[in-house]
Amino acid sequence: MPHRSVSPPPRRGRTPAKPGAATVQVQSLTRGLSLLEALARAEGGLTLTDLAQRVQLAPSTAHRLLATLEKMGYVYQAGEMGRWYIGLQAFTVGSSFLANRDFV
Repeated sequence: MPHRSVSPPPRRGRTPAKPGAATVQVQSLTRGLSLLEALARAEGGLTLTDLAQRVQLAPSTAHRLLATLEKMGYVYQAGEMGRWYIGLQAFTVGSSFLANRDFV
């Protein structure tokens, strides 16, 4: 009976490295940052459904990530439609980039 090589299943929560890639990405972080980027491009906030569609995530996954980002102050939810917006912490982090640059 011939011996077949079986590769281990990919680890949960990580995107497998692409050929030639230097490092492995942390999937949840990549997804969370994608949500922030989509909110940054949107004027007037986004509903959960619209946001999930833009970043190609299931609404339940997007909601879990948004809940974490909300607890940390990076996003907030407001309005009758429950739209999501960029939060103060995202501004604080972004502003530190400018504060640490010497523009002459």
